[in-house]
Amino acid sequence: MNEQTVPAGTITDEEFQRRVSEIIGKLRPFLQYDGGDIEILGFEGRNVRVRLVGACAGCPSAVITLRYSIEQKLRDEVPEFGDLIEDTVPAGPSLHDML
Repeated sequence: MNEQTVPAGTITDEEFQRRVSEIIGKLRPFLQYDGGDIEILGFEGRNVRVRLVGACAGCPSAVITLRYSIEQKLRDEVPEFGDLIEDTVPAGPSLHDML
């Protein structure tokens, strides 16, 4: 995780969350074009927990999308940003569980 500390009072939590949500909102159409999407699950300090869904969930390019597109854009535009934490879609029951 990013151990960078942010001086107190640099940006309010509300402003941080608004800016992150706005940036992700601008990137969302690119994911939706390919049949996927991104959900913001929550904020943990200056870290953001997200989940890729639809065609993006489990896609081999998902790591590249998260790290080199979404995370990089957040780092470029929100200096206070910490880490992007990926949450995965819970797996459904296995075939073994259904038998």
